[in-house]
Amino acid sequence: MAWNNAQYLANVQAGLIPADLYLYGGAAETVTEDPLGRHVANVAGRIYSDPQQAAMSVWLGVDSAAPFTADTLSSDALGVVPVFASSVAPVWADFGDGPVVLDPWNASTMLAALSTDVASHKAGPDPHGDRAYTQAYVADQLAGIPAADPAYGVSLNSFAGATSDAKFAAALAYARAQTYKPAIVLPLGTITLSGGPYEFFDGMRLSGPLAAGDREFQNTGPQCVVNVTNNALFQMPSNNTANVKNGYIRGIQFRTSAGVDWMVRSPDFATGPVMQDVDIRDVAWVGFSSVMWARHLRCSIERTYINNGTDTQFKLGGSDNFYWTEGFSYMSGNVPATGYYVYFTAMTRTKVGPIYVTPQFGTAFRLEGGSGGLVFNGTLIDCAGRTTTNAAQGAGVFIHSGQGHVFRDCWFFNNAVNPAATGRAGEKGQVFIKSPAAEILFDGCQWNGGAKESLVTPAGTPAIYAQTGAANIKVQNPLAPNGGVKLLQQQSAGIITCNDTGWTVQVA
Repeated sequence: MAWNNAQYLANVQAGLIPADLYLYGGAAETVTEDPLGRHVANVAGRIYSDPQQAAMSVWLGVDSAAPFTADTLSSDALGVVPVFASSVAPVWADFGDGPVVLDPWNASTMLAALSTDVASHKAGPDPHGDRAYTQAYVADQLAGIPAADPAYGVSLNSFAGATSDAKFAAALAYARAQTYKPAIVLPLGTITLSGGPYEFFDGMRLSGPLAAGDREFQNTGPQCVVNVTNNALFQMPSNNTANVKNGYIRGIQFRTSAGVDWMVRSPDFATGPVMQDVDIRDVAWVGFSSVMWARHLRCSIERTYINNGTDTQFKLGGSDNFYWTEGFSYMSGNVPATGYYVYFTAMTRTKVGPIYVTPQFGTAFRLEGGSGGLVFNGTLIDCAGRTTTNAAQGAGVFIHSGQGHVFRDCWFFNNAVNPAATGRAGEKGQVFIKSPAAEILFDGCQWNGGAKESLVTPAGTPAIYAQTGAANIKVQNPLAPNGGVKLLQQQSAGIITCNDTGWTVQVA
């Protein structure tokens, strides 16, 4: 029975044969073969709608104006089953070896016929059951994960907010409300905070991500950077009037290009608010007008970089504190000649360790007041590589007043380039001591010369100069390596004593 395509189309157009019939046969896979796989011609077969059905009627496109009914079909002279049409899909063909399923090959007709089923399939909530399986599997896996433990901190990015400021405010409010304050963990990368000042609160903990011991260098290694704009980032509670206790900040690099303060400056070092038991470590402050002006009790600042500051970076008062005692701390900037990198006022029973201060323009340390026990151990005050323009113009250390200050194993180099620039009357020396400072010890300290490095301190500058009214300044075991000047000067006799006869103590 030959397929007559023209007649089939005419019958379709006449409405005698449905247009959505499925087409079979006429393809390489629809052939009659012997057991060796060779084509066999003119083999009669039967078409079924089900492999168990005896026979079925199919639409065949033949030379007839009406549907032709038959239950057999023969392969042609090449052994190929000719094209035929059916209103059923799929069908089975049996050419003597049992029924074999045949799929239609006119895909557009097939998809059109299946479109309703496809739409229904896609609209179903879970047509294959895989969604329910996945949900059950995920639920089972999640059930095995321990609940979030605040002991590991709360991520800043877990809080809602369109900006970092919104998230930060929400995180601070959440942590403040907890009985046991979790650490707020900042993300790896840079965030910008412009909504300060945010208030410290008791138990506040702020941390960079794991192992983010960030200091100065912005582009080297993993970084947790907070870029501060517009305003100071923090202030003491109750609008800078109340104390704060038990705080901890670590692993964050704070930066600004806006010349703002890191925290609002304390207005009162006599009775103002106190930071108590606050620990700050592995932190950088870059570009701030000031970092911290505050009263401290049992506080510590360790392993920090402070750079590019433009005004007195730290003004601190109090007692029982530890600053930079672990080493690996560095400070420099562009503090003016009249300013200080660290200004201690009424500081008592406090240790300062081997921080390396390069006091460009300004003075490294000012000591004012204090009743004893302020001890510097291994502190370096060094302007190596600087010029007469940007080295410390005045003394590296200015002792304004107070008693019981101790300097052990400290290092001085390239300070006091132009003391007149400080505006402090009578200033001389790499250490300048005013009245009524008293009971001060320098033990094992070194004043380096210029034999190995470029020296910009003027010739004849004394290591220490003490004005009349200062008392009992003891210098023990001093060193002047590399051609350093072994000279101590006092405005009147009897202020300075030295146990090394190789050093000159003179009135000037």
